[in-house]
Amino acid sequence: MQNATDKVSRLQHLVNGLNQKLTKAKNDTLTQLVKCEKNTTNATEVIQEMKTEEHKEQIGATGGVPQDNVQQSRADSLTSTVEFLRAARKRDSTLLAWTNSINRTNTSGVSVLTAIDDVALAHRSAKIARILYVRQLKGNRNKTMLLKQLDDEAMESVPEYGTKLVEEPLTTEKCVDIYKLSGQCPRHFGCTTKSAKVCISCTESGKCVLPTLHKKNSTSSSHNQTHDTKVSR
Repeated sequence: MQNATDKVSRLQHLVNGLNQKLTKAKNDTLTQLVKCEKNTTNATEVIQEMKTEEHKEQIGATGGVPQDNVQQSRADSLTSTVEFLRAARKRDSTLLAWTNSINRTNTSGVSVLTAIDDVALAHRSAKIARILYVRQLKGNRNKTMLLKQLDDEAMESVPEYGTKLVEEPLTTEKCVDIYKLSGQCPRHFGCTTKSAKVCISCTESGKCVLPTLHKKNSTSSSHNQTHDTKVSR
């Protein structure tokens, strides 16, 4: 029995190592994408300055950027934000199913880690798209309103995001299990960090505020409630 347990532990360790390498590879790819996008944007700005006169008819209240560019950037930002929200919801559902299962397997554990990696990847893509959209809105008086409209539309596209998945905080045992598997301590499930390496149920810390934990939130304020880094404006 002990040998079997040791084999499972070694296999889990191997799987975690492979997932870390996969995440690093994905992040390296996205880093290169960010550099590419920045260079492309800068080049576009230079060309646009050179062609100001011949594009006067396209320039309006967007601060000097052709309307087609603004609309495309908005569409890209909206699509990537919706994908981010869907990935976050899928991760939460997958993680909760694993947590409540009485027959956890290596396969289900890998599914959780994959879902977590997918959220990180989707978040970075959404952040890049939002940065590019914000650049297109440079000088636009309605920038704040337009970004809020984008957030609202994204939330409406994923109505299940931000709604309750648990009625009561998870137990400390389950919070510890989640932390051991993923290194995360999901506050919206009622888990809280006691120290740098300890994740417990909020019922033990006396700091549970479930209405806040489960309150529907926007993409710009999701960090504390969904352990997703917010999409920057």
